[in-house]
Amino acid sequence: MGEQDGGASQELATEAALPWLSLQRGSQLACCEEAQNALRQELGPLNLVMICGRLRTGKSYLLNALTKRQCFGVSGQARSFTRGVEISRRFYTPEELGGPPSNKRDEEEAVKIAFADLEGQGDKGLSQDVKVAVPVLLASKAVIFLEVCPTGPSKESVLESLQVMIQAAEFVANRQQRKHIFGGIHVVLRDCHQSEAECQEILFAQEDEADAETDEHVKAIRTRNEVRRALNLAFERPPKVWCLPKLLSKDAPVDYRDTSDEFRERVDALRNTLIEQLAEPKLLDGQPLTGPTVAALMPLLAETLKSDAPSLNPTSLMQRVVEVEMRRVLDEQLQALNSATETLEEDLPVAQVKLEGR
Repeated sequence: MGEQDGGASQELATEAALPWLSLQRGSQLACCEEAQNALRQELGPLNLVMICGRLRTGKSYLLNALTKRQCFGVSGQARSFTRGVEISRRFYTPEELGGPPSNKRDEEEAVKIAFADLEGQGDKGLSQDVKVAVPVLLASKAVIFLEVCPTGPSKESVLESLQVMIQAAEFVANRQQRKHIFGGIHVVLRDCHQSEAECQEILFAQEDEADAETDEHVKAIRTRNEVRRALNLAFERPPKVWCLPKLLSKDAPVDYRDTSDEFRERVDALRNTLIEQLAEPKLLDGQPLTGPTVAALMPLLAETLKSDAPSLNPTSLMQRVVEVEMRRVLDEQLQALNSATETLEEDLPVAQVKLEGR
């Protein structure tokens, strides 16, 4: 379906991402106005693809590979390069990413795609990781979780990291509303040479307690199985595992198309699958998310998450989003009317002088 690039690459276009969400003092989430304004300009359906995972796993590099552009900063430093949440400066059509042309005649009806890069997990504690993740998870049509596992996937480690998403889902007060509250989830295992089918079985197949050797083992199996059930409840489709082979060179090429054939093929396959899943808009409480609704949703979620025990109600949230958007549009129209009136008043004396001069 999508482009299959190989051999020498062209120079990557640079489109620096925008800071979007940040944690301020007192663990308060704040929205960057430049990113919010960019969202408000995108009137049609907007599907977010978010990426998350531990520190220093190459999340930004993978997003750059998926967009075929230098959007997100990468660094060889030990600290996290991304702070808070960044969003792509540009919103893409599926066709721009290698997908088929849209069959929507009205441009505002065609789905656009944005990419969001979350700072690495594990540096600020679980509660902080959850607070940063919740707003983007609720707005995302696709979620990518990236883990480095050169010796094969550890089900304990991966499922423990995915607890962030489960805790985020538990903020939704009504359990029935948690069902498929998030989009599709893709678990990408970096530096992994095992088969994807084997890794899928290791991570997400239910384990049999009868195989446990000790009581502690039984408890561990129950905990892991509960995480698996919670993931299947929260996401609109079961997790899908992808394995990316280890890069041949110590320093990753700027352009992923300069890597091995196998690495390129898996990135292209992931992109094509995402494009298929992103063809239809993300729904929240049955309503499609657009650029303006995503922008209106963020400060409302930031306010709700100030509580130590936040309780999210998707229906109430979307009602408030509609109210906020109506007020914003009315304010903009009123400002435009006032501006036009002031211009008219300034021009009236000139027109009167001209008439009297006749």
